[in-house]
Amino acid sequence: MADATWCQPFQEAERQDVAPDVDPDGVVDRVRDAVGARGGRLDLVADLAWPAALAACDVRDAEAARAWRVAPDATLVPQRLAQTVAALEVLDAGHDVARLTVATLLSGVLVDAVLLLDGRRVAGLDDEPGTRAVVRETLRLAPTRALVRRTATAATTLGAAALGEGDEVIVVTAVADRDHALLEDPDAFRPDREPTTPSLSDLLAERDPLERLVRELAVLVLPVLLERPLELVGPVTRDPRSAVVRSCLSFPVVREES
Repeated sequence: MADATWCQPFQEAERQDVAPDVDPDGVVDRVRDAVGARGGRLDLVADLAWPAALAACDVRDAEAARAWRVAPDATLVPQRLAQTVAALEVLDAGHDVARLTVATLLSGVLVDAVLLLDGRRVAGLDDEPGTRAVVRETLRLAPTRALVRRTATAATTLGAAALGEGDEVIVVTAVADRDHALLEDPDAFRPDREPTTPSLSDLLAERDPLERLVRELAVLVLPVLLERPLELVGPVTRDPRSAVVRSCLSFPVVREES
């Protein structure tokens, strides 16, 4: 991976990212202003999750945000040339790419949570601890990044693999938290399950300020999206080139009118 020049700018941007200064006080109001009144037949991504994520992160340049959406995937997966060029132009223009990255990841979490909840506003979303449990369980089953790149800081052995200092490792986070030895029925979505050990997504949130911010924003935004029930009419269309964030391109829904 280290020699793949197409991904170097995105890997460097990811390493330099710090948590953007997003004021949480106005998040709910901004999201409600952006999507609260929308009803009828909608697209879960284009009409609800994506504008809600932009509003939560107070991103006002929607064109730059749209171009940067390929960046998390581009750290590992070659993108179409036009997409890569557009994202590099965003980087070169000096945009707050940390904020744009949070919006991208947040949109994905919101989509996955709604799908796992089957569009229902469950009782748990009526209070912060319940919403936090829903978000935690969503991220256990559908982490923000299905693949995470890590570099060995010293020579070591993982299972049967010998790693040298500087070797790159790809962690498949999408399956790491589905260990039958650690969890009962690990493939089931159960927000009420008692956490016995920290999940990998929990550990990533502890160590990565962007992951932590995505989680905190999801706790604020998800109840707003589900203030009125959604009927999921599908089908889900995901980008086959989006190996890292498993980007959802579209998902038709019907939202109860206000």
